[in-house]
Amino acid sequence: MANSIEPLRQGDLPEMGVPFWKIVGPGAIMVGMAVGSGELVLWPWITARFGASMAWAPVIAVFLQIWINLEIGRWAVATGETALSGLARVSVKIMYVFMGFLLVLTCLPGWQRAVSSTVRYLFVGDKITWLTGMGLPEDSVWGRDWLWYLPVTLVAWTVLLGPKRIYNGLEKIVTLLVFVIFGGLIFVALKIGTVQHAKDILSGVVSFPPHIDSADDFPFYRFFGALVFAGAGGFGNLFYAYYLRDKGIGMGKRFPMLQVDVRGKQERVDETGYIFPDTPENNQRFREWFGFVKFDTWVVFGIVSLVTLFLFMFASLVALYPQQQGFGQSELIFDLAGMLGEAMGTFGIYLFLIIAIAALFSTVLTNIDGGIRMWTDLIHKGFPSTKEKWSSGSMYVPIMLTLWTLGFIMFATFEQLGVSVLEFFFLSAAINGVAMAVYVPAILYLNLKHLPKSIHPGPVSIFFVACGTALYAGFAVYMIGILASLW
Repeated sequence: MANSIEPLRQGDLPEMGVPFWKIVGPGAIMVGMAVGSGELVLWPWITARFGASMAWAPVIAVFLQIWINLEIGRWAVATGETALSGLARVSVKIMYVFMGFLLVLTCLPGWQRAVSSTVRYLFVGDKITWLTGMGLPEDSVWGRDWLWYLPVTLVAWTVLLGPKRIYNGLEKIVTLLVFVIFGGLIFVALKIGTVQHAKDILSGVVSFPPHIDSADDFPFYRFFGALVFAGAGGFGNLFYAYYLRDKGIGMGKRFPMLQVDVRGKQERVDETGYIFPDTPENNQRFREWFGFVKFDTWVVFGIVSLVTLFLFMFASLVALYPQQQGFGQSELIFDLAGMLGEAMGTFGIYLFLIIAIAALFSTVLTNIDGGIRMWTDLIHKGFPSTKEKWSSGSMYVPIMLTLWTLGFIMFATFEQLGVSVLEFFFLSAAINGVAMAVYVPAILYLNLKHLPKSIHPGPVSIFFVACGTALYAGFAVYMIGILASLW
């Protein structure tokens, strides 16, 4: 099977020739994906429960993810290949392992449930009184989150399938949503916060030695899960390579943007990457392209993600802390909206609900698109004969419908069983953390083995990626230990 991975083709690296601001976009999509999990859900929950004493942890998590994303970007710029295609060069077995992980994650529709419950609350409230003016029975279908996921799905599909090129619509909508989230949170912080609250957050960031709280509803694995989902987290980091290629960054200029091909008439595109001759001209071009990746990763993804995360934590600290016992994710969003309503009136309630929907919907969009692209990669690399039958564009809609059907069935089933939405997120984070223990060292190995020596990761990059490897490997061992003890 290893021989089925075609060797990289030879080709010069295209010239850059454009300023950074004209190609910004991939980092903004990564921010949009990040804000709907750790930023909106897990870390505000932790802040409401324990205060800002653990604010140092997401800083470390995002910092390490920056170095990981730089290595993902290094591979994408130099070869034009996606990260998963590169990982298949390390071992095709990784493809089969990741298929198992992604199948389980499809059955844990946390983001879908969260955005649906928030949309339901925004339009009909908790008691569902607007339809009749007298209220409806508690078991009314209008109170079911799965029903509200149907219009959410239609909007998401319209965004993704409406434009001729998927990336163009995704970038525009997610960037707009990020502006709504960021601007709304700044307004909320200025309206309800104090200097003391800001000092409390800062003291949690710089606290030494680092402090970790625990409780019956917050065992250590949940802390680890929240650490994974700060920033993009888990498989989400691998999405970066897709968006760099679709934006035409580096060797990605040699590949067309992904287009939906419902009728299967598109010409098959050879997705095998390129490697450039190790010449001064190519090295100079790589430095220019990689300079953009550094800017996009450090500033657009890193700084904006952290600021957004701390704004959500800030609102939770002001409005909900101290919370003496655990509560569900949807309750956190509704409680925050209610507390803002006390400070800002009805406007505050609707403002926060709109911010929450924007955050969750941006994550749903990117996870649908990124998940489909990952499944396409996994199928093409795990079963090479499929490349001759189905292009990436022709596989997009069938995979989307298959994943949606499975996810929707699990969505309705878990809602009927009364499973907590928050538990979806912690379980998803645990699986993503184990996946990172696999792919983080593999990406570093890939860059050191297959790229020209002149563009290898430097000692600083190697050190911080190794730190990330140690963190996620430790998490994986810890989770295996928990499962073994339960067995």
